[in-house]
Amino acid sequence: MSFFVIFLITILDEISLAYLLKKRFGQIAAVVNMAIIFLLYFTGLFLRLDVGMYLFFTLSAILVALCVALAIKRKDGKGILDVVLNPLFIVYLCLGIVVGIALLFKLSHDYDEMTHWALVVKNMHTYNNFGNIGDTTTMFNRYVPAVGVFMYAFQFLNKTFVNGNLYAAFDILLISLILPLPERFGKEKPVAFWVSLVAPLVLVSFFKYNIYFNLRIDALIGIMGAYIYFTYFVDRGKVNGFTIISMSLGLFVVILSKSVGLALAVIALVLVALDILLRGRESLKNFFKNKWNLLWLLLPVAMIIYAKVSWNLYCDINHARAGWDASELTMPALWQYIVNPNEFQSAVNDIFWRKFFIGKINWYAGSLQQPFILVFLLYTILMVVMILKKQKAFGIGMYIATILVLFIYAVSNLILYIFSFSYEESLRLASWPRYYNTALTMMALVWIAILSEVLLENVKVEETVCKRLWVSFAALFSVFCIVIPSVFCGFFKKDTKKTTAKFENWIAVLSTLKDTDNVYYVATEDLDDYFLARYLATPTRCSGWKEGGSYAEGRSGWIYTGDPFSFDMTMEELATALETYDYFFLDKVSDEFVAKYGSLFDGEVKEQVLYIVGHTHEVKLIEK
Repeated sequence: MSFFVIFLITILDEISLAYLLKKRFGQIAAVVNMAIIFLLYFTGLFLRLDVGMYLFFTLSAILVALCVALAIKRKDGKGILDVVLNPLFIVYLCLGIVVGIALLFKLSHDYDEMTHWALVVKNMHTYNNFGNIGDTTTMFNRYVPAVGVFMYAFQFLNKTFVNGNLYAAFDILLISLILPLPERFGKEKPVAFWVSLVAPLVLVSFFKYNIYFNLRIDALIGIMGAYIYFTYFVDRGKVNGFTIISMSLGLFVVILSKSVGLALAVIALVLVALDILLRGRESLKNFFKNKWNLLWLLLPVAMIIYAKVSWNLYCDINHARAGWDASELTMPALWQYIVNPNEFQSAVNDIFWRKFFIGKINWYAGSLQQPFILVFLLYTILMVVMILKKQKAFGIGMYIATILVLFIYAVSNLILYIFSFSYEESLRLASWPRYYNTALTMMALVWIAILSEVLLENVKVEETVCKRLWVSFAALFSVFCIVIPSVFCGFFKKDTKKTTAKFENWIAVLSTLKDTDNVYYVATEDLDDYFLARYLATPTRCSGWKEGGSYAEGRSGWIYTGDPFSFDMTMEELATALETYDYFFLDKVSDEFVAKYGSLFDGEVKEQVLYIVGHTHEVKLIEK
C-alpha cells in the first residue's frame, strides 16, 4: 500500500500547489516529484533518508492545509475544481493507479536491476540511507542516486520490501516529465494537446520497448533532458521565476540520475538558448524589464554546482570507490589515440563507426539500434518540413544542433570504450544502443514539441468533431485502464510466484540469518540464478558483494569484483574463498561438484540446505 499512499499525498500536493500558484496541473506534477528527490537527497547527504520522508510528510500537511484554508477564505472551491477537472490531472491520476496495480507483483530479473537500480533501493529501504556505505551490498558505489531516492520514497511505508513499487514510482516520474508539453496547448487546442501527450508516451517505448517495466534509466534521463526544454517551451512569452525553478530542478535531477546527466543538462540549455536566439528574444523582454529577475539566472548555475560538488564530496568523505576506472583517459593518451591508435583502439574504431553509420536495425537489451544514416535522413526531412512551414531559420538551426548533438554524443561514447571499458566489452560495444538512445530519445521529444507547435497548434476542429474526439479518447483510455492492470498484474504475479518457488528454500534460509551474515551461494548451472539469489539475499551479504567494489579492477581481466563460484576453481581455491564466509548454500548437486569438492563437506553433499562454514585447522562445511 505504500505506493498508493505516497502517490495520494503527491497528488494532494500537486493540486494544492497548482491552486496556490495558479498553474496548470501538467506544469506542477514533475516539480513536486523532483522536489521530493531534492529533499531526500539533501537529508541523505547527512545519512538520514528517513528524515527527508518525515519532512516531506510535514511539508505536505502544511501545503494542503494552506490550500484548503485559502480556498475557504476566498470561497473559491471552483479554483480547486478547475485543477481537478484538468484532463492531464485525470490522465495522470488514472495512469498512476494503473501502474501501481499492474506492476505490484513485479520482481526484478534484469542484470542491471539486480546489480544496481533495484538493489540500491533495497539497501536504502533497509538502512534508510544511500545504498553505498556501511553494510550495504551495493556494487557501484559512485552511481548518483536521484531516481533511487524517488523509488525509495514510494517504498518507504512498507515494512517488507515490495519490489513492484519501484517500477510504479519509476513510471509516474517518467509520465510527469512529459505532462508539461501538452499543457503548452491545453484542451483549447485538442489536436496538438492529444498528439503531444500520446506521441511522447509511445515514442519512448519505440526507443526502449520495455521502458515501463524495466528500471534501466538511460531512456528516462533522455526524457529528463527534454523536460528542461519543455519547461521553457511551455512558458515562452511569459517566462517567470517558476519557469526558472522548474528548469533548475530538472537540471539538478538529471545530473544526479547518471554521470552523463551533466552533458544532457548542457545540451538542454543549448537548445533553450538556440530557441531564444532564433525566435524567442522578444518573449524575454518582459522578464528582463525587472532587473532583479537577473538573479533568477543564478539558480540553474547553483543547482548544477550543488549537484556535482555535493555528491563528489559525499563520495570522497565516505570513501566510495568509482564504478569505472578513467585513469587511462589523459590528454597525452587522447592525442596518441587520435594520431596513432594502437591495435585495440583501431579495432574498436572500425567496429564502432561501421555500426554507427550502417549498422543493422535490431534490438539490444530492450533498446532499438538503428544506423545514423537513417537518423540523418529523418531529421533532414523534418528540417524540410520546417522550411516549408516558414520556419527556415529555426528549422535549420535546430537541425544542425540535433545532428551535432547526436554525433558528439556518439564520439563521447566511443571515448569511453577506448579508455574506460574492459577490452572485451569495448570490442563488442557493450550496451551501445542503450547508451546512444538516451540522446536519441531526448532529441526526438524536443522535435515532437517543435512539430506539434508548428504543424498542429493552429489546427481548428469543429465543436462536434472535438466532442467526438474527447469521447473516443475517454473510451479508449477507460478500456486501457481496465485491461492493462488486469493483464499485467496477473502476468507478473504468475511470473514472480514461479521465480520465488524456485528459490523457496533459499528464501526460507535467508529469513533465519542476520543482515551482516556472509553466505557463499553456489549456482552450478545458471549464472542468472546466482545474480538473482544475491539480489534476493540483500541485505544479507552474499558471495560476490564486496565493500567498495569497482566495475573495472583491470581492463583485460574479469571486470567485476567478488568471488562467484566457478568449476575452474580448485578445491583449495574454494576453501580459501570460504574463509571469509559464515555459511554455504548449494543450489544443485552434480556428480562433477561432488567429485571435485566433496571432501570439503563433513558428511553427505546436499542441495538446498544451509551449511555452516567451520573454521578450525581447515575449512569444513557442516549442515546447520
